[in-house]
Amino acid sequence: MKRQEQDKYVDAKTFAQDYSLSVRTFFHWIREGKLTPYRLGKRKTLVKRADVVRLIESLAQPGTPMSK
Repeated sequence: MKRQEQDKYVDAKTFAQDYSLSVRTFFHWIREGKLTPYRLGKRKTLVKRADVVRLIESLAQPGTPMSK
C-alpha cells in the first residue's frame, strides 16, 4: 500500500494515538456499526480516517447521543 493510501486508513493503535481514544473504543465502534472495518489478514483491521473524523465530529454536536 502506498504511503498516501496508508494515510487514508488508520489501525487501532494509530486511532488511539491520533484521537486520544482507546483501542477498545476502536473495536467497539466497529461492533456497533459506526465504523466500517477493512481487514488485512487475520490480525490487521483498518478503518477510513475520514469516517473516524466524521463520527467524532458528529458526536461533538450538541444533542447527539453518544451511542445508538
